Amino acid sequence: MSTRGSSACKTPVTTGCQPWSQRKTPGKEPHNERSHPAAGRRRREAARLRQRSRCPAPHPGPRGRPAGEPGPGGPPGPWTRHGGTAAPNRRRRPASAATAHPARRGRATVLSSPPRARRAPCCPISESALTRIPLPSWLSGAHPGRGPPEGTTMESLTKRRPPVEQLQTWLHQALGPQALLAEHSECTDGCFNAVYAVTLADGRDCILKVAPPSGLKLLRYEADLLHAEAHVYSRGAEAGVPLPDLLYADLDQGFLVLERLRGTPLEKVRDTLDPAALADVRRQLGGATARLHSVTGPAFGYIRRDGHTRSATWRGSFLAIVDDILADAAELGTELPAPPDRIRSVIHRHADALDEVTRPALVHFDLWDGNAFVLPDGDGSWRLEGIIDGERAFYGDPLAELVSLALFCDPEDSPGLLEGYAEAAGAPLRLDGAARRRLALYRIYLDLILVTEGATRGFTGEEHEGFRRYALGLLDGELTELDATHPHK
Repeated sequence: MSTRGSSACKTPVTTGCQPWSQRKTPGKEPHNERSHPAAGRRRREAARLRQRSRCPAPHPGPRGRPAGEPGPGGPPGPWTRHGGTAAPNRRRRPASAATAHPARRGRATVLSSPPRARRAPCCPISESALTRIPLPSWLSGAHPGRGPPEGTTMESLTKRRPPVEQLQTWLHQALGPQALLAEHSECTDGCFNAVYAVTLADGRDCILKVAPPSGLKLLRYEADLLHAEAHVYSRGAEAGVPLPDLLYADLDQGFLVLERLRGTPLEKVRDTLDPAALADVRRQLGGATARLHSVTGPAFGYIRRDGHTRSATWRGSFLAIVDDILADAAELGTELPAPPDRIRSVIHRHADALDEVTRPALVHFDLWDGNAFVLPDGDGSWRLEGIIDGERAFYGDPLAELVSLALFCDPEDSPGLLEGYAEAAGAPLRLDGAARRRLALYRIYLDLILVTEGATRGFTGEEHEGFRRYALGLLDGELTELDATHPHK
């Protein structure tokens, strides 16, 4: 069991809260200690927790499993909320006539209540509030954002693959009539745009990135992503962020031409680096992130031409962003741990923490190791060559970057990352109580994306289903813990 965080006290305290997937809708029955003994126990334990001067021992993870411990025997059935995995034979029940087509009903599917599982003691808003459970080993490579296993292609309905004649036409338009296509191959790791590595007849290399076809059903936040990516390359370069050069952009036709980086994604070489070399790369990545965050926008929100989600306040923008993903989940019949209105209510209850963010900083929000390219320097050290895929960027809270910088892990377990950020920014990221509540909100938002996006991608198969249920367990746990730890905020 993980015991990160030196400030945690030695005696754990059980909050006694019930997972969201097992809760009844408020208002259906009177909530008192006689009819609902757990409700009174939750209030007493929450009050005792608030009175403690120090936080309890850190929770090993939203499902009560020690960090890094995979499920037994490969992909299990659906997660037992917070109590580990269900028995392998407890597969999802066949849909009844009333629930066979949740998408047609225009609302999200709510998890049925499994037998109550005993939860481990938890205190997510603690000194170890940054902790994320590592992706189980049997799902390594299954997450769309982590890329497919070696030698496979991520198939997605969003990938538009034009004929070679169209690629040649675009290259002429972007680089001139002398740009003759000699070789091209598809880069298969991505799961949204089609990306081609191109070699021209004169020996030049470049990347051609193609947006999804028009008219395709996308998530609301995914509108105009190519515009956002071009914006990041332009503004980020001005701030000294290592990025590929943007050679050409035609947003109406939906393609970009970029410099082709020579390095390798950090995700592919990370395990081969010695600790000192990896810490140095993390320090460089932290510094590059701080320089990106130095870019200030005119308003908060996603970077899109129609101005949707744009607001003068971060609270107004983020709540609009959350409303969008919850609307997507309802339309697509996404399985959620609670109805969208209940998820929205806990986010709104903590929205006051968002008011501390007053400067709209440029946030990449997809800075996992697969989007950081590195090169060996020849003396055993490595350097950060460039950051790619800024299409999901927005202007908002710099703290939100930690959600992707430490995807499924703890940034405090990434030596050099936070130090490099502090060196470049001139000050460390402030992680007080309100900041930790904001970080929890951003994780909830990312998990909502992860459990919803597969429907528009057309993802199928055991690996995707395993990851979807993994993300669903994270979402359930984070909602439950945030709701219980600060019930009156």
